[in-house]
Amino acid sequence: MPMTTVSAPLPEGTRSEVAAESTAVLRKRVAASGLCRPGAASTTVVTFHASVAAPHPSDVGGADKTHDLWFPLEETGVKAVAQARRACKGCPVKDECGVLAYREEAASGDVHGVRGGLCAGERRDALRQFRAPKGGAR
Repeated sequence: MPMTTVSAPLPEGTRSEVAAESTAVLRKRVAASGLCRPGAASTTVVTFHASVAAPHPSDVGGADKTHDLWFPLEETGVKAVAQARRACKGCPVKDECGVLAYREEAASGDVHGVRGGLCAGERRDALRQFRAPKGGAR
């Protein structure tokens, strides 16, 4: 089966060896080691006041769980960015997840949730900039 490559941006600071990996390898790594995999950590967060950052999965404990940490209620803005950073803090495959997110979302156009430490709004903006025509109009 021929391998297809999707042209997509890379998350800032991505290691070159991660960027060179095939999509299939990235999927396997994220599924095996990501914080968001079932059983890795709590996948929900507590209800929190707008001025307080979302807790890290390990901080949730037995609190009243109300929504999914990787699919927050807000997908853009300062709170969404902070929540994405916090949700993925310490994840051993954050770079792999970010590269995989850009590849899959560039192909499908469907951008939702937190992936690779980036909120949906950040990834949408990066994809828009990546797809924008380079240079001036002729």
